Amino acid sequence: MLCYLDKQFCSQKCANTECRMNFNDEVMEGARAWWGDDSEPPIAFGDMRTDDCGFVPVDKRRMSKSKKDLERVERNKKLSHDAFSSINSEFKEIK
Repeated sequence: MLCYLDKQFCSQKCANTECRMNFNDEVMEGARAWWGDDSEPPIAFGDMRTDDCGFVPVDKRRMSKSKKDLERVERNKKLSHDAFSSINSEFKEIK
């Protein structure tokens, strides 16, 4: 059967955007462009989740967020962690 990119995408809702089997809005846009219209293009799905696949659960409240929004949240988490680590190390030096 003919399907987008001749491969199978994971049917699990997963936030791991590094996984080559992750299905997301960008993949759907590419599939629609390849198919030539806004109808549902043929896309193969299967449950590819394993114990070591890097599965990251998607919080239902965040499912509608775009990839940029998710990247911004992760960047802000890192900045918050870095700022806390810096303050914590300065506090240790004062003691």
